[in-house]
Amino acid sequence: MYLGLSNCVLIAGETDCGAQSLAMADALLPDVILMDGFLPDMTCASAVHSILAVNRARKVLVFGTVSDPRLVAQVLSAGAVGYVTKRMSGEALTDAIMAASHNEFRIDQYPAEDLLCELDRLSLSDRLSAQELAVLRSAARSRTVTDAPGPLKLPFSPGMRKALEAVAA
Repeated sequence: MYLGLSNCVLIAGETDCGAQSLAMADALLPDVILMDGFLPDMTCASAVHSILAVNRARKVLVFGTVSDPRLVAQVLSAGAVGYVTKRMSGEALTDAIMAASHNEFRIDQYPAEDLLCELDRLSLSDRLSAQELAVLRSAARSRTVTDAPGPLKLPFSPGMRKALEAVAA
């Protein structure tokens, strides 16, 4: 994995499945958990939920290959601090991990585009705060997660949480 080239990120462990992720999260206590969007033994949303059930202060950033709005909404509803795709550069991923460590939401272009389309299709965009909507729109227009109008600190507004739950269903 290309994160090993970064001076800012220390890889504490690597797992092959959700069950191992849960065990390692408890054993290693990492600042940020970078989790694959697809796990062989459980859904990513279930793994995120289980990790955060033990300690809400943990930060999970999901790293996926697809930008399916339902999957993105499920992991964000479960408490992930962001969703980035494997198309991004190592530098952009490091930036996303550092942002996650400060409890700042990150999403890259393709999942942001797809999530916005789904929110619009379901007439849910008006439930988001102005800042949440601006961050999603900015991410959808660019190819980086860092061009948003200032960081979006978590937790999401109640309206955003309800909109994500509706998309996830």
